[in-house]
Amino acid sequence: MEQETINPNSFKQEIPFRDEQGLIIIDVLIDNKVYNFIFDSGASTILDDDIVESINYEKIGIQKHKGTSRKKKILKMIKLDSLSIGGVRFSSIVASITDLETLKEKFCLDFDGIIGANVMSKAVWQIDYSRKIIILTDSKDSLHQSIDAKSFYFNATGKGTPMLSLSINGQYIGEGQFDTGSNGGIDLPEKDIVTADTTNAFIVKHGFSSGLFADRLESSRTTIANFKIGSNFELENTLVTFNKVLPYAIIGNKFMRDYVVTIDWKYQEIVLSSFKPNKERRYHTFGFSPSFKDGIIVIGSIYKNSSADREGLKINDQIVQINTIDCRGVTHTNYCELLKKDLLKNGNELTITVKRGDKELTRILMKQDLIKDILNAEY
Repeated sequence: MEQETINPNSFKQEIPFRDEQGLIIIDVLIDNKVYNFIFDSGASTILDDDIVESINYEKIGIQKHKGTSRKKKILKMIKLDSLSIGGVRFSSIVASITDLETLKEKFCLDFDGIIGANVMSKAVWQIDYSRKIIILTDSKDSLHQSIDAKSFYFNATGKGTPMLSLSINGQYIGEGQFDTGSNGGIDLPEKDIVTADTTNAFIVKHGFSSGLFADRLESSRTTIANFKIGSNFELENTLVTFNKVLPYAIIGNKFMRDYVVTIDWKYQEIVLSSFKPNKERRYHTFGFSPSFKDGIIVIGSIYKNSSADREGLKINDQIVQINTIDCRGVTHTNYCELLKKDLLKNGNELTITVKRGDKELTRILMKQDLIKDILNAEY
């Protein structure tokens, strides 16, 4: 990775991105062909093995990878002569190769790889979530920053991922990852819950979560706390989630999208500006989320004390109908099309029929704001 370079030396380019499933998708040019890549500061660069046969590369070895699931996988390492983003050329890029099909299916995403921190660290990147625009430049001085801009410094790990000093309710909890490849908000390891105000209530979720190389059954608890990044960026009464399987804290896109985000690897500084809180309530919900498993649509997760929970829905119940839409005999493509209809976001009432064993159960669910109903808070 020390041989990786960027050309030209002075540049400023604006590129559009697509916001899909809470992730940033950008166009990447390799060997004169355009591919879709996830923009992920929490990873190193990865290529799907489906595209490798059509590009030129040099084999350089293998790498042991361990993600948030803690499971290890051996990845083949290669070097690309170059790739281009928005007309800016990155040379001698190190990448790994793996089968991304499982991840694509779980998130209903069509992408060819991941642009990681080893590439991103060669430039300054400004992400404007509201305009769906990324500006990449060689100098932060060329970027506009609003009057409300606040900054903090980070440490970069071996692959270049920004690591931040974090505190909750005045207590230091260690370093966390600033991760544009996460569609979550402020997610902390469960061990850090001891520093939170345990008199607060929790929104509890049980279900399956998809990682890069494995699915896992997990339980998470969300509450409101005071949170600090670095030495001076403080957030009062903000949502934080404690997750049993996380080995370290992760700050993801659901938090970042309230700001225009600038990441400067040269000076190891992150700037958040143009604060505009998202009006869409994260926990205004019917209380469940679907998953596609073994050829059927099932209940993938449930929030405790939600409408779905009170009506007796259970994880792995087969969903056979939502409102008037028949969910039997669907393909994975049908499932993805169903998700795009945003049935779980629209309206305040939903009729669902599930199959459990030989029985079919029909329930009427009401949407509720779990933050207000469980945490008794305005957010």
